[in-house]
Amino acid sequence: MKGTCVRMIILIFLALLCLPFSSNQAFAATKAKVKATTLNIREKPTTASKTVGKLPQGAAVTIQGQQKEWAKISYGKAQSGWVDSTYLTLEKAKPAAKTKTGYATVNSLNVRQGASGTSKSLGKISKGTPVTVYSQNGSWLKVTVPSKKWTGWIAKNYIAFSPIPAAKPAVPAAPVPAATFYVTVNSLNLRELPTTSSKVIQSLNKGTAVQLTEKKTGWGKVKIANGKTGWVSLTYLSAKTPVEPVKIPTDGKYITLTSDNDLLKGPGTDYEVIKIEAAGTRLEKMSVKADWMEVKTAAGVIGWVHSSYIAPYKDNTDKPSGGQALAGKVIVLDPGHGGKDPGTSGKATGALPGSLEEKATLEKTVNLQTVNAMAKTLQAAGATVILTRTTDEYLTLLQRVNVSHSQNADVFISVHYNAPGNKSTGIDTFFYPTHVNEQKLASYVHEELIKSTQMKNRGVKPGNFQVIRDNKKPALLLELGFLSNPDEAKLVKSEEYQQKVAQGVYQGLAKYFSL
Repeated sequence: MKGTCVRMIILIFLALLCLPFSSNQAFAATKAKVKATTLNIREKPTTASKTVGKLPQGAAVTIQGQQKEWAKISYGKAQSGWVDSTYLTLEKAKPAAKTKTGYATVNSLNVRQGASGTSKSLGKISKGTPVTVYSQNGSWLKVTVPSKKWTGWIAKNYIAFSPIPAAKPAVPAAPVPAATFYVTVNSLNLRELPTTSSKVIQSLNKGTAVQLTEKKTGWGKVKIANGKTGWVSLTYLSAKTPVEPVKIPTDGKYITLTSDNDLLKGPGTDYEVIKIEAAGTRLEKMSVKADWMEVKTAAGVIGWVHSSYIAPYKDNTDKPSGGQALAGKVIVLDPGHGGKDPGTSGKATGALPGSLEEKATLEKTVNLQTVNAMAKTLQAAGATVILTRTTDEYLTLLQRVNVSHSQNADVFISVHYNAPGNKSTGIDTFFYPTHVNEQKLASYVHEELIKSTQMKNRGVKPGNFQVIRDNKKPALLLELGFLSNPDEAKLVKSEEYQQKVAQGVYQGLAKYFSL
């Protein structure tokens, strides 16, 4: 009786599935399991038909169709046929997974491919972004982000299941009529926000004029001559005109910037910014208009800067400080590569393909230019300077080392520029510890190079390069910037930069020889 009931239920279920179709038509497949110890698979829906296979108890099959008490099934990848439906148990459909809506509780929250903090990030969502939560694996939630159409994993700690309340609006700063005030201390920090923990935009010199536009609990929002805005402490501002107004340098051909500053197209803050020049940059004086000076950069760019941010330029290139530390010392300078070996290359920003400017960024060319600048500075300090090559010629690495040995060098320095990476930047200094003070030499020179050039500090490192490894004299290999970075390629080939390198190398050597 029980078997008859089961058979009837299966037949009714299959009949309902097949109502819109003939027995030969396809319909939605149904899952079932074999409950007999062994169930024959037959070629046709009759016990007289040939047996084409057997199913074990518990085997999972897919019901593809039906004919009376027979079910057409498929099993595995290739096996199919007809079985007696009496010996099948239909599987119950799984209920749909329950989901919940959650909300990100922090900004820049990573959605990851897997349930791990080391898994690749699909992207980031902002605070309050709604997500649909499907399941949990440890401390991770599987989610979809409807706004991004991402499916991934988020750390459970950063999801709340109620909407994040909107932040209360900050009390607005009190606007004040724009008025001119003056800095009363030698160096006043201009900050992004009205707090001492906020990032410093730049330092303002004593007597600098600012436009005060807002006040907030002891802080004032100001606009300075180069157009930048920020916050300063009101304690150090005065409405009184300074007794000693800022003077524009009139002596000498060059001036230098006292802080990072905008180069403007005209003498006023309403003009467009051409570029930003770094503090310490040497600029050639062109003309003066009121409190503004027209200047030209080493690259030939002409613009205007306010007198508050300039000072007379002191050229120490030909007369380096440090006394006679280098007098009588033999320095071998090695311009890397040469001849058939061009080294790396890079296209400077603004260089046209095939132009002389582009060709000038071949590493072998810039290496020689830099070494010539270094030689001039070191010779002025009393050193005897030997170059491994003075023209575009090819030398083997061993030949370069032999120059160091044959000239009995006190120090050997090989000059190079770096690659690859169009965003990479900075200076590396390499040494091979064959001499007792070699690492100290590298540290001194590197420290002074960074100080002189203001380049990114990539560190002092051991290096297994033949020109320093096989050198019996104290030897360094310098990577002075990235020709693969167009902006840095333009910088490092400038005369101004190479003079800064020369000054840094000199100061480092002066420290070393003073040990």
